[in-house]
Amino acid sequence: MNTKTKKKRRKKKKASGFKIKFDRLKHKYKTLSKKKKKAVNAVIIILCVALIAGLCAVAVAIHNGKVENFKFNTDKDYVSGIDVSSHNGDIDWETVADNVDFAFIRVGYSGYSNGALSTDNKARYNLKHANKANVPIGVYFYSQATTKDEAVKEAEYTLEIIKHYDISLPVVIDFEYAYEKDGSLGGRLKGANLTKYQAAEIINAFCDTVSDAGYKPGVYANTHFYESKIDVKSLKSGITIWVADYNKSNTYNGKFDIWQYSNTGKCDGINSKYVDKNYWYI
Repeated sequence: MNTKTKKKRRKKKKASGFKIKFDRLKHKYKTLSKKKKKAVNAVIIILCVALIAGLCAVAVAIHNGKVENFKFNTDKDYVSGIDVSSHNGDIDWETVADNVDFAFIRVGYSGYSNGALSTDNKARYNLKHANKANVPIGVYFYSQATTKDEAVKEAEYTLEIIKHYDISLPVVIDFEYAYEKDGSLGGRLKGANLTKYQAAEIINAFCDTVSDAGYKPGVYANTHFYESKIDVKSLKSGITIWVADYNKSNTYNGKFDIWQYSNTGKCDGINSKYVDKNYWYI
């Protein structure tokens, strides 16, 4: 008898064995009383529901990845980090890794006048090398969205850029007015004259798109903007609040997670004149 024939017989024998066992179980089930059958059926349903719930939990954990489960390895109640963009030039991320607990990287921005979407020209370099240096990172997109549809497009644009990188911290919409060349505030966002509720809905649209993709969403603005331009109470729960306030203590009256306390900081590994510095309260 050749080897192939032996294997076929073994498989056939194995299949027959399973069939016999199944037939026995089937027979036992048929002989049960109606009461016992109901009990067995109930157990089967419970096990199936538990199995489905378990699979869903695994799927969510995989989908959300480190975003939902990320924890800083510290006993302190806050950690220190930076946020960077192309304005900071070439960054030595291996050196930065020794000096920060986290970083936020700008991945793109909307045009001040026409709202055209653009990628930060250092985004992919920063994402790649921050990952390589094992720096926990989030990202932000500088928005000029004046409608919910525009905010969704900004979020989708952001997600397309970051999909091949390890983003363990929030994906943030940077929502603020632009500065004109003379230093005055301007841009299409300012020109839209949005109500506070409309502003909140635009932020929610960006954040919903981010959440649906499995990332933790966030919003960045300064204290004045939060208090006078955004209906913060209308923001959906679960959004990380990042506030810029360059005073000795944070003057924002609402709840917040991250405090950008300086835009004139320094960080080893970054040669630009200034670096934005942040505290994240955990």
